Amino acid sequence: DDGWWCDGYAEISPSGRYILSYSGALIWDIEKGKKLGDLYKAGYYDYRKTNLVLYDTKLKTHRELPDIFESVFIGNEHILGRSKKDKGYPKLWDIKTGHVFKSYSLRPKSGSVTYRSMKGYSPDGKIIIYTECKETRYKDGKKKGKVKFRAVDTYIFSLALNRILKVIKNVEIGKVAFSLSGRLFILNINRNVYGKDSIFSGGKSLTEFWDIATLQRKRIIHEGWARYYGFSDDDKKIILVDKNNVLHLRDTATGNELLKVYLFRDEEWIAITPEGYYNASQ
Repeated sequence: DDGWWCDGYAEISPSGRYILSYSGALIWDIEKGKKLGDLYKAGYYDYRKTNLVLYDTKLKTHRELPDIFESVFIGNEHILGRSKKDKGYPKLWDIKTGHVFKSYSLRPKSGSVTYRSMKGYSPDGKIIIYTECKETRYKDGKKKGKVKFRAVDTYIFSLALNRILKVIKNVEIGKVAFSLSGRLFILNINRNVYGKDSIFSGGKSLTEFWDIATLQRKRIIHEGWARYYGFSDDDKKIILVDKNNVLHLRDTATGNELLKVYLFRDEEWIAITPEGYYNASQ
């Protein structure tokens, strides 16, 4: 869920037409309950041995994208990623032609950057969110090569204006989930403090949702790490699955919980409302 590789999941365009995957995917039509495609049978199952694959659910075709590497996100018209030839800076590829549409040079604010990771791409193609990590390592002795200090900052960048809109200092985030309208986004953050010997010495994991217009946090929706989070199509509800596989449905405007669903490995479930009403698989 860190946006670094596409392993274990597939990226889907806001329109639902295009799907990206390194490790293969089964493509289903939820409304019809029918399988549309199988990237596993096509042989695309190992990102270390194969290229990124773009699947078109309308034409039911797929093709490899050999030039795109890591930190991949997809919109309706473009793919945001990094080139195998120039891993440092993101590029936009045109989905139809497969050619580079535009390149961006995200220069560090100060000093050198150990690595940069893309975390989110807004549905309207106007905003990207990424992190920059700076590390110093021991140069000699028994600890030579080990991390001595590590700092991570998060950046909100406007592709339209080609400039940084906001810097969130000392915050490392997971993958960003944008609403389809592009007005809101959710992120899972760690306010990190890494000290001597790179031992985690502080911070707290929180899941928050933010407003694009103000670039301010609107509300903390969960304390702790979350496996999945996203918005309903109309932005009115937030869906979150916590680390214990409990699904939470919340009202976006108030943050109040509307439903809690306990998910079990044997595909059984129990749903409970705050008022005490419940339903279950049996």
